[in-house]
Amino acid sequence: AGGGVWLAARRGLFVRPPGRRFARLVTAAEGMPGAEPVAVGGLGPGVAVVGFAGGERPRLVRLAADETATVEELPIDAAVRRIRAVEGMGLVASGSGLTVLDEGGRIRGRRIPPEPAVELWDVAVTDAGDAWIGDRTRLLLLEGPVTASVAGRFRAAPDLVPGEDDAVVAVEVCPGGEVWASALGHGIFRLSAEGRVRERLTAAEVLPQDHVTALACDLDGSLWIGTSWGGLARLLPDGTFRYHAATAGLPGDSIRRLVVAPDEAGGRTLWIATEGGAASYAGP
Repeated sequence: AGGGVWLAARRGLFVRPPGRRFARLVTAAEGMPGAEPVAVGGLGPGVAVVGFAGGERPRLVRLAADETATVEELPIDAAVRRIRAVEGMGLVASGSGLTVLDEGGRIRGRRIPPEPAVELWDVAVTDAGDAWIGDRTRLLLLEGPVTASVAGRFRAAPDLVPGEDDAVVAVEVCPGGEVWASALGHGIFRLSAEGRVRERLTAAEVLPQDHVTALACDLDGSLWIGTSWGGLARLLPDGTFRYHAATAGLPGDSIRRLVVAPDEAGGRTLWIATEGGAASYAGP
């Protein structure tokens, strides 16, 4: 919120305040631990949650108007894989479950999925407030609204890859209610809002590869698809595909995260995190 951009990189946590062209590093002198950041999610203006590698607990980072930063530890499981901002709230997916934070970083609730709950990897929220959760073994639906409470009922989704762990590394809910899920190494699946599988896309047909690591729904109804080493693909509303790679200007072909950030003028910026750095796209 507020237009700031937070970047989790091998060198540490970077923040680009609103109106600035360049990001700056949040340093150890400001309380940042030495562990590598592996996940970051913005909450309210100037507030973000950061997850780390190596068993380090996540931190709440606040950026003041003079751009000084303060850092405080959060009592959340250390194995944070995804932090999703939804309407001023933050949903933190970790090894032990789902935690809901308000825009100031205060914990509003926690929920542990039914067994086997193994390594939550992603979470995406519908317009109704239900949460689709991906972990190493399966896809789950938590009936909401999770932004107000996490006391809803868990419901199993279809088995995407029978006989194997589904390895749902990325989940995205598009404005029309469709759900997209990536089963790592098995392409991506399109599900109805009720959870029925409608379509499967693989490298044998249209994808650059079957290891899809990131998904993002655009405002025009298209879907951005990031792969492990095959660059970026875009599924347009008319069903056609476009492909983008390092040879066309991306910093790298290994896509780590995709974020569509709407602006006040009705447009948006697509932020693309790769192994070679971050890029942004504001074209059609």
